[in-house]
Amino acid sequence: MGAPRVRRSGPDDLDRPLWAVALVSLSFWAIFTVLATTRALVRTGNPFRPESVVFDGAMVLLSATAGVAMRPLLVRISRLPPAAQLASCALLVASISSGFEFLVRGLFTVMGGSNTVDTLTPRAIVVAGLFWMAPFSLWTALNLADIHQAEARRRERRLAALQAEAQAAQLRALRYQVNPHFLHNTLNAIAALILDRRPDEAERVVLGLSRFFRASLASDPLQDVTLADEVALQRLYLDIEKVRFEDFLTVEIDVPEPAGHALLPAMILQPLVENALKHGLRGPGRPMRLRLSARVADERLAIQVADDGRGSAAPGEAGGGVGLRNVANRLAARFPGRASVDVDADASGFRVTLSMPYEVAA
Repeated sequence: MGAPRVRRSGPDDLDRPLWAVALVSLSFWAIFTVLATTRALVRTGNPFRPESVVFDGAMVLLSATAGVAMRPLLVRISRLPPAAQLASCALLVASISSGFEFLVRGLFTVMGGSNTVDTLTPRAIVVAGLFWMAPFSLWTALNLADIHQAEARRRERRLAALQAEAQAAQLRALRYQVNPHFLHNTLNAIAALILDRRPDEAERVVLGLSRFFRASLASDPLQDVTLADEVALQRLYLDIEKVRFEDFLTVEIDVPEPAGHALLPAMILQPLVENALKHGLRGPGRPMRLRLSARVADERLAIQVADDGRGSAAPGEAGGGVGLRNVANRLAARFPGRASVDVDADASGFRVTLSMPYEVAA
């Protein structure tokens, strides 16, 4: 069985509906007929005759029908290279203009005018063709411009859709780069609690792990969450880690109400908290204090995750981790050119500050 045929998009997919083309064509040729009739009356000095309105109306309908019939041909011509478009349009206009005089004279005869067939000399046909060439050339140019403009709009929409899709894919990929060591370490902590015959604590960790993953997996990576919800998720995570590290970890959270309403990408704080625990509790030594704070000033939100742990990097080494790059990339995708990630590390600890526009739900 052969491969299925794929329908390719083209100018036909973006062409205007028939009724719209007919309406524009009718208006165009009505205006042209009024102007041509007025010019003829002024040049010849003949008085206006009411019965000519019927003839002019019939001419408008005939011309408008020809204009509508040209549209599909012009759509196909618009697919050709520029030189071929120009040649094809010239041939089309010349053919229609030369033959249109026959239609007009035939219409005039049918409607009771004198028989003018014998006056169709080659010179008369050329003169008449040149007369009709002007409006048909203008109609052709207007239609081609409209078709190419519509195609340009379609390409812009397609490009915008592709860019949005690429950004969405990037956000999903960044969102799901959650540290796999967290699950591994938590399961090891549960196993250790079971071996130490501390079932109540093991059960608490299992329930906390379940709540954490239920909350994190239920969130849409392309939708913002409030800082209050994000902090609540990090509390679940830190409750699990406090069981693992017992007396070595102290957590402080300072997020006032205005900051809690701010919108930000889901789980944007997760890599920062993981990074603080991973490096701040590395090796033997004193307990660590982890502080998560937020402030709103001048329509901007600043969030800081700081620790005074024993594994802080030297100033020159700060900011090089995958987790921090993940956070920076997500903020750059969500707030292009309007967000920043600042890292500061010294002997007193490690601090990461996120700065972004202060936005709340409408």
